[in-house]
Amino acid sequence: MTTQRKVYRSRISILLLIIISFITIPVSISLLQDGSLLDKIIYSSIILIFTLLITGIRYVISGNILFIRIWFIPFGKVDINEISSIKRSYNPLSSPAASLKRLAIYRYSKPNVVHALISPNREKEFIEQLTQINPNIWVDMPQREEKGGVCDWDI
Repeated sequence: MTTQRKVYRSRISILLLIIISFITIPVSISLLQDGSLLDKIIYSSIILIFTLLITGIRYVISGNILFIRIWFIPFGKVDINEISSIKRSYNPLSSPAASLKRLAIYRYSKPNVVHALISPNREKEFIEQLTQINPNIWVDMPQREEKGGVCDWDI
């Protein structure tokens, strides 16, 4: 028996990228003008690693497990049968999500504690797949037309 495996990339927030740019551009300009070669190499490496982290966030549904990965590195996993609810969240806490528009995942064992904050692209399809595996998941999402954003990028 083969297990269906579905991969979702993280949505990428344009607003988050603008904020990061406002922080990094002045440092970049300063380093280009006055930095040593070693400073430039270190700073470029940090920017490259950060870019790879942002673009490598994946949510993999395989069987009854939701795997959270950054490229090939496992970041966590959730048994889909233990998910009690999914709610919209804009919580800015650090999480494996490249967008501030997130889904908060709650488990039966700790119903008042967020287990994971994620931001999958193709969000509706993602939630439908989770509820096909566990039809008892309570989905609390506002039903409004989404404005802003291009493809899986959002504001």
